Amino acid sequence: MLLRVLKHCEKDDFNYLFLMKEIKRQAPAAQFILWTNGMLIPEECDHFSEFAQIVVSLYDEDSKRGYERLKAKDMQPHAIEFPVLDDRRY
Repeated sequence: MLLRVLKHCEKDDFNYLFLMKEIKRQAPAAQFILWTNGMLIPEECDHFSEFAQIVVSLYDEDSKRGYERLKAKDMQPHAIEFPVLDDRRY
């Protein structure tokens, strides 16, 4: 199913909202989770409401800014502060 949808998405005009809607059309119970560092969350982020859950890893001020933008739109993102993935430092 997903491969059929992706065949119609050109690389230059790939749109995740189109993909999500097409998956939901074919599997109405589908839900989507966004896990992000928050750095690229734009001020106009209403379209992120399509995600059932959003998790933001708070690494620095840019991450926190994205998290705050989502909260301002009442999306109730989950925050992970000071994530430890392994022995590497973030």
